Amino acid sequence: MRALHSVLVGAFLTLLLCLPSPSHGESYFGDSFCTIQAFQDVSTFQLSLQIKTSRRSGLLFLAAGMEDYLFLELQNGRVEARMNMGSGEVTLSSSQVVQLNNLLDHQISLTLQDGQLTMTIDELYPTYVPVTDDGEELNIDQGIWLGGTGALDTPYLSNAIPPFRGCMSEVRFESHQFDILRTAFRQCHDTKESCSSEFQASDGEATSFSTPDSFVSFSTWSGASDAPRALEFLMKTTIEDSLLVFHPGRDTDFFAIGIVKGYLKGMVDLGNGVEVLDNVQVQLDDDQWHRVVVQIRQDTFAINVDSQSASLPLDPSQTFDLVGNLYMGGIQGKMKEVFRDSGPLDRIEEEMTTESFIGCLGEIKVNQKHRSLQDALVTKDVHVKCEGEDYDYSTYYDVDSTTTSPPVHIRYVDIDLNEQHCYATDETPEEFRNVKKLLDVTPLLVTEGGEMLLDVSHLKPTFDLGAAGVHQSEIVFSLENEPWYGLVDIEVPTKHTQKFTLLDIANNKIKYMHDGNERHPDQIRLEVAVHTNSYLPECLKAPREYVLPVEIVPLNDVPQLGGDEIMITENGRTLLIPNIIKITDSDTRCDQLEVTVTSELLIDVGYFENDKQPGRRISEFSCRDLNDGSIYFVHRGGTPSAITLKISDGQSLSHSTTLKLSVTPPHITIVINNGLALAQGSNTSISIQNLAALARPRNGDLVYNITQPLQYGELQKMTSSGMYKQVTMFHQSDLERGRLRYVSTDSSDQEDVLADMIQFDIHLGQFTLWNNTFLVKIIPAPVKVSNLVALEIQDDEEQTIGLTELQAEVRGKNPDPQSVKYILMNPPKLGSLILLNKELTEGDIFTQKDLLDGTVSYRVRVKRAVDSTDQFQFRVFADEQYSPLYTFPVNILASSAGPVLTNEILVVLQGGEHTLNKDYLWLESPDSIDYMYQIAQQPKFGHLIRDSPPGQPRFEGAIRVFSNEDLQRNRLIYKHDGSKSSSDEFHFSVFDQSTDSGNDEIISGVFRVSIQSKNEHIPFRVVDKVFNVVRYGQRLLTT
Repeated sequence: MRALHSVLVGAFLTLLLCLPSPSHGESYFGDSFCTIQAFQDVSTFQLSLQIKTSRRSGLLFLAAGMEDYLFLELQNGRVEARMNMGSGEVTLSSSQVVQLNNLLDHQISLTLQDGQLTMTIDELYPTYVPVTDDGEELNIDQGIWLGGTGALDTPYLSNAIPPFRGCMSEVRFESHQFDILRTAFRQCHDTKESCSSEFQASDGEATSFSTPDSFVSFSTWSGASDAPRALEFLMKTTIEDSLLVFHPGRDTDFFAIGIVKGYLKGMVDLGNGVEVLDNVQVQLDDDQWHRVVVQIRQDTFAINVDSQSASLPLDPSQTFDLVGNLYMGGIQGKMKEVFRDSGPLDRIEEEMTTESFIGCLGEIKVNQKHRSLQDALVTKDVHVKCEGEDYDYSTYYDVDSTTTSPPVHIRYVDIDLNEQHCYATDETPEEFRNVKKLLDVTPLLVTEGGEMLLDVSHLKPTFDLGAAGVHQSEIVFSLENEPWYGLVDIEVPTKHTQKFTLLDIANNKIKYMHDGNERHPDQIRLEVAVHTNSYLPECLKAPREYVLPVEIVPLNDVPQLGGDEIMITENGRTLLIPNIIKITDSDTRCDQLEVTVTSELLIDVGYFENDKQPGRRISEFSCRDLNDGSIYFVHRGGTPSAITLKISDGQSLSHSTTLKLSVTPPHITIVINNGLALAQGSNTSISIQNLAALARPRNGDLVYNITQPLQYGELQKMTSSGMYKQVTMFHQSDLERGRLRYVSTDSSDQEDVLADMIQFDIHLGQFTLWNNTFLVKIIPAPVKVSNLVALEIQDDEEQTIGLTELQAEVRGKNPDPQSVKYILMNPPKLGSLILLNKELTEGDIFTQKDLLDGTVSYRVRVKRAVDSTDQFQFRVFADEQYSPLYTFPVNILASSAGPVLTNEILVVLQGGEHTLNKDYLWLESPDSIDYMYQIAQQPKFGHLIRDSPPGQPRFEGAIRVFSNEDLQRNRLIYKHDGSKSSSDEFHFSVFDQSTDSGNDEIISGVFRVSIQSKNEHIPFRVVDKVFNVVRYGQRLLTT
């Protein structure tokens, strides 16, 4: 009895769930449909429904008979009705004035009455078409279908468009004032009550996978021939074992990523067996966010987790043929059996589970392009935002659902327009010697939502058909699959055919119609064969697969702004991100979109600023700056209520959008402080995996301030130019974007592990978290210099540096001398380091083998009358490790008899000039100072001029010769040309004028000039307020 009671209750609940819910509507997820067992013959009707979607195409309603039908479809953002009551098809389209794929609610009404079919959109835009009134009725023999056709099989479904993805509500189908749908039994497959927020999800938003059936599918993960396939996403889970990503391929090819015992495992088959790659460096089931980057190159398979990489080589001779859909989070239920029958799932289950992922994914990128739920083809049991982030899942529940619809196979291929089918032999006739394939393919250009006829130029024969005796009607094309983002319209006498000829193309019978999806290109996949009695090489007659690329030319849509309430930091900075200020415009590149602040905010209240120009108030910013995390709102006091913004793409300007501001008192909590470990002499990035704090409000700008000098290294931050500079202050955003690093600078002979304690405070607005410590452990370097002996050299010598002066070693190993590399960090100043007669500069390399062979030497360049010292600094790189920074000293002994050269760097202000005298350049010997200088190579960014006596105009022309007398009397001037250069130089030779010939070159050299940049912007004060401090107290001085 108890079992019977459970069955009755379950049946009653199922019946309740199957009843229509017109007020709340339903969500359809790309493979959903409802079938209603309503069987009627109607002569008049009124159909009404409401939709909300971003997709331009999809089936809305079908009243199905054996031969009669009524379709209501979304095509290219407009509604089209198709009806056949037995005397031929009647079509009616909605007004072109309104597009229905803008994620707004639209009411659609379709009425048949008094011999007229009338359509109305939002009760404003009527269109109509006459219908022959000969007493015929619409015979509905097979029921009503909403959102898709399921397992229905009728002849008129051959050109059916994809299932609907979006929200549908208030569906009524009335005849003689009676709603046919109200009492009919209704059964739904994979729909949900109410309108899901996933249809409005934007790029980067997290997606929650909450049931064992959850999944998202995207279009084929194709790869260009010259670029790797790349897949990137953020993930968060507590599950030890699950399937993350799966993609089927042709024959045995497939790709899969899963979690096995908390670590990431990848599998790939290129046709020569399964390759398995484990990344066991980062554990993933810790309920923390992790970034995963997967790359498949022709010769490498790599998985990167939080910058920790694992890779394995692939056979470059194999091609990777992926077809069908890219599944993330799991696999569609009805497709599992298909993939199990074809083999990949059984092979995957030898290494990992195929159970769905439970957790969150975010910031999905496929081949560097963002993918959101708006791009998804089909989804099931996924929700916007991550679980625990203020999302209500109460509307999602399990509903018994059944389907017998066949699996949909969407097969896309990589495109190679230069593919060759024919190879000439000695037996090939002369007229076919240079023919490589039957057709040359040229991409089809179609405007967004438009249509285009195919012509012979798109599929052009590579030889003269007339000369070969081949007719255009003998080249037959078979359409293997409908394009995913459009339709191929074949206007030939035979109905429901997927075949046509080159003659049909030449006669303008074949047309491509785009569905309006502007995000993706499309392709038409064809099989081509030649049926002729004339002679053709077999490689031209045999059936071949051709792919015609379809490139979509976007139309310009008006950009839109959106967003919710913005929580800003009281008396502090708040980062504005795309999830806060939402920009919608898929036509225009982000770089071309400009946001303008139209509301007036008092400077005492707050302002917008760009992080590239801190302290400067801005009234406009670009979409790119917003995406790059450069835009902040700075609150200075008071209670701002709202801001008003507009956005422009350079052609169209949006309506004003007002976003509410809510001032939030700041608070800080350190959530991660894991410290850092690195080898002596190396450097390592500091990210939010090492140090992170939680701010309230969430996007408040956290500022870290170092309060004590570091002992064994320094912190460096990457600047906008890509160079690193030492800092004592940084932001949480620097940690999030990997712009901060610790550099070990201690070069002492370290034997034990050292600890550098970084003391810091964290500031948010006027709130401070005092006296925090970040621990850096410095491990003794495995690469060290075991022999370093100072070089002693006469000022007129060149001396070899060998292993007796310089030698490095790797602890516990005996590496090949060629693999031990010395990297020159700072070259010598008074001389030159020479390798095989070439002067080495900063960044150049010599090896231990060069020292062993005696090909490295030091040559004195600057001679002085007294002994002097020089040095160069270097690091050693061996066995994938760096040594600390070492300094090699050189002692230069002066010669009492020879001439002594002074050659010092001259510092000149940008665009200025400076006297060049004996303090910078001078040559003398015990016997003479009568020397002449000849310029062998002029400066590049300035010139040398000779000053005139007082009262005489100065000649500005460049000189080529000067003397010691010019230098001694301050007559020589270097003048900079004002360019943005940082240094300059000229080459010179010196001759002794006291000898008889005067042509004996004594010495040659290079004189260097350092250009000091000039600040062309006058500084101005943007904050001018009294700074109040309690007596004997302290207060943070901020901007």
